[in-house]
Amino acid sequence: MFSSEEMRLRGQNGGFHTLFTPNLSFHTKINIDETPDYNFKRIAKLDTYTHGGKVRNLLSATRELKKMSSTVHLPNPIRESAMLLYRKALKRDLIRGRSITGMICACLYYACRNHKSPISFQELVKESFTNARRIMNFYQLLVKEFELKVPPLEPTLFVSRFINELQLSIEIEKRVLCVLKNLPFNFINGKEPKSLIAAIIYSIGKKEKIKITQKTLAKITGTCEVSIRYKAKEIEKFL
Repeated sequence: MFSSEEMRLRGQNGGFHTLFTPNLSFHTKINIDETPDYNFKRIAKLDTYTHGGKVRNLLSATRELKKMSSTVHLPNPIRESAMLLYRKALKRDLIRGRSITGMICACLYYACRNHKSPISFQELVKESFTNARRIMNFYQLLVKEFELKVPPLEPTLFVSRFINELQLSIEIEKRVLCVLKNLPFNFINGKEPKSLIAAIIYSIGKKEKIKITQKTLAKITGTCEVSIRYKAKEIEKFL
């Protein structure tokens, strides 16, 4: 047991650090006015400018990440993974000359893929107000530079989300998952997951006489009606 004085001396001051804290390390502040050497003053000043630039960059990046992830309702593990990847990119000087918002969007997209979150690339691009091709270039740069392993985007990730948004029953969700399980790999491979799920839901709804319009499905799933019609014709033989 420690006395109150011993507990006070052993106590730690300040809040805990997270990946969203701009400066995770301690920084030695040099009093330039009390340093007689001119060259040392110059080096200390340059060090201050460099350190300050990275902190300002992280402040802007943290603000953008929190705003974007809050809009699409991303959990903390995905936010932390994206912030960690952004810090690595900043340390390797990959952010210089590139958009902070675009790079944050690319980091979030990889974190969503890595954590198997049902958030599409188009949804993140919409919230970033940045060119989609530029963000994809940033994403490919991160994958190549850090040799990241990108897991495939599984269609099953979107089933529960779309069923809830369409307010359909759990039985329909089970039917969709059953159809997905029975589809051959060659049929699923290379197809856009969202349009595939939309086509399965439309085909099952048509068979069970549930009124689901192609327009409603296209709006909720973020696909086009032509893709739903085309894929629904192919899926009908597997029902």
